[in-house]
Amino acid sequence: MNSLDNSWWYKKHKEYISVSSFERKLLIEHIEHQSNLKKNRYTDSKLVFNWNLAQEKYAFFFDYQGGDDEIATWLLNSRFVESKSVLMDIDHKLVIEVETMYYIRNWYDFYAATAFMGQLLCNGTFNLVMELKEDDGMLFSNFEIKTSSACI
Repeated sequence: MNSLDNSWWYKKHKEYISVSSFERKLLIEHIEHQSNLKKNRYTDSKLVFNWNLAQEKYAFFFDYQGGDDEIATWLLNSRFVESKSVLMDIDHKLVIEVETMYYIRNWYDFYAATAFMGQLLCNGTFNLVMELKEDDGMLFSNFEIKTSSACI
């Protein structure tokens, strides 16, 4: 029996999920190498990457009542849909892969699967990256999702 079999999100989405052969640490290394994002060196930060150093960066508040459909629409209109699949961490070790369109339709379930503790996501080539911050409901990315969300 898989240890995931008891989790609600796995039961609901398991036919669409592949468990990756590598763990979160390797995911971060691949992203760092392919996207030119720099790992956050601040131990008190809740973010994996230092978005202040990113050449291209976007941010917006994502964790609001009724925002699920609106954010799914923004994702559908972003460059993210060009990707076949999405890789994401569910906890500090487990990385899963799911088809991009399935992820977009169910993005909030996958965020909830982390117990709302933040999440790191990327496309299959590791160059389009999103990070959902756990403590303030901010979504950071290196591509535009929401119009006018560019950070200066």
